[in-house]
Amino acid sequence: MLCAFVFDRDILAPLDQRDRRVPFIHASVVELDRILRDAGGTPIVRDGHPVHDIPALARECGMNAVFANPSAKERDDTVAKKFVSQDIAFFTFKNQAVFDHDEVMTGASKPYVHGLHAVQAQMARNADARCAQAVRIRKPSERARQATFWRQACETVNC
Repeated sequence: MLCAFVFDRDILAPLDQRDRRVPFIHASVVELDRILRDAGGTPIVRDGHPVHDIPALARECGMNAVFANPSAKERDDTVAKKFVSQDIAFFTFKNQAVFDHDEVMTGASKPYVHGLHAVQAQMARNADARCAQAVRIRKPSERARQATFWRQACETVNC
């Protein structure tokens, strides 16, 4: 199993140099490196274009499956298509988003296209028991869900 992270030039290039997200992400990758090294591993970190770098890395390493946290839908769809052509399984799972794009809908099952206040109002209306329960037990249930996901994914691809 390999852990890889690509600093996406297409996302980073237009950012203001004072943007605080970049140092935060860098510090997180440094911490990941420390944790993995303590466990006897190391992450693969690249600075480039994930659309090209991730499929190339999967090819170079002879991977038969890739697991990812989706973050840029269009980019991730392009990467997924490349994996299909390389006969590499591609699995994604949500872990950092509170709501996916199709989880905050109007009563007519259409996405909100109005301003922030309308979206916040709808989110408040949609805060049902499922959401309340997830907030109350978020960390333990999230860890358990991810552990189950990884175990099932590894069993699927025999890793």
